[in-house]
Amino acid sequence: MSLADELQAHEVKGEWSIGPHGGEFSKIVMDAPVRGMDDILVKIGVDPEQFEVVGDTFRANAWQQSKRTADGDRDVVTLHSYKGEFRKRRDKIDLPLLMSRDIFRSYATSRATHDFTAVVAPSDEQAGKTDHRGGTPELIERVKSAQAAWDEYLKAKRPQRAIIALGGDGIEGFESSGGSGGPKAYWSNDLSLTQQLDLYASMVFDWIAVTARHDLLHPIIVLAVPSNHGQWRVNGQAIGKPSDDLGLHSVRNAVQRAKDLAIPVELITPATDYDLAVGVTVHGVKIALAHGEECKPGHEAQWMAMQAKDLRSPFRDAAVRLTGHYHHATLQQDGQAPTADGRVIPAWHIRLPTLDGGSSWFKNKSAGVDADPGVVAFAVDARGLRMQDFTIFS
Repeated sequence: MSLADELQAHEVKGEWSIGPHGGEFSKIVMDAPVRGMDDILVKIGVDPEQFEVVGDTFRANAWQQSKRTADGDRDVVTLHSYKGEFRKRRDKIDLPLLMSRDIFRSYATSRATHDFTAVVAPSDEQAGKTDHRGGTPELIERVKSAQAAWDEYLKAKRPQRAIIALGGDGIEGFESSGGSGGPKAYWSNDLSLTQQLDLYASMVFDWIAVTARHDLLHPIIVLAVPSNHGQWRVNGQAIGKPSDDLGLHSVRNAVQRAKDLAIPVELITPATDYDLAVGVTVHGVKIALAHGEECKPGHEAQWMAMQAKDLRSPFRDAAVRLTGHYHHATLQQDGQAPTADGRVIPAWHIRLPTLDGGSSWFKNKSAGVDADPGVVAFAVDARGLRMQDFTIFS
């Protein structure tokens, strides 16, 4: 007799909800003890080969109850009650250290002919998160699609230089503030913390590898910043310095991997262990990047102006200002900025879209709307942001 057949021999009562990435059960009452957590999943119609009970959510109780027998006498029976949560099995996710081991053979090269810099800015991947757009398999699909679009962009534009501006929140984490961080993340995430770090490192490496396939005249520049989901936290509280960031750890590993393969690449992170922003100047035009959790929507200009009071701030005199965190893409002109040779050009703020599986928590709590995923790409030359080359890979 199969497990399912055996379980059907016992009546089950209770409440349960089932979704594509997991669910929960409670008040499951049976007149015989289960032999394992998989028994309960089968009984409520969930495939234990695809899902697993989250161990620290599982609770079991037993009690005795009097029951009348067929001959009119009374007997004592033992009843068993169970509750808990279940999720997609983590061991069912195919997670090689590098997402695309054949990536150097899968993209066509192009010759650099134009004197401008192409920039791609992936942000808020939140690897390990599950939401209405799915989990890790769907995230990998979105990232690969964006990387293929970036390859075509480089092939068509043929820039002499390229920048990969990483907007932060590359991992979901388990102690992050807000969102699905905290206790709920222990069952809603479909990757462990180490798997999240490996996956994010793989995605960053692939961005570098795709870019390296093109005949650039300068080393690839990677900009990376700390962010709230990568922050080192214990019981939800931040500890350590901003530079003690798990996402930055993955980025450093990816860049080192690229250097080991003789890819010309330069990593730029904030100037000190306590700074949150990073900047670079190309063609005399300054580009600044911060994750932006402190840069509240509607108050971006004020926040950037306050940052610019610091003579060392990357946002001081920046003509292109990039922030992530809020998932909704915007492009807004914000005054003017000087170039290195004393000219004045338009200054732009670009809020980066997300690559994550959905922002239901943000929508339900405050915004009322979710945002479609995407990746911003644009070009910069001596005149600043080239509007004709601004696009969002979606």
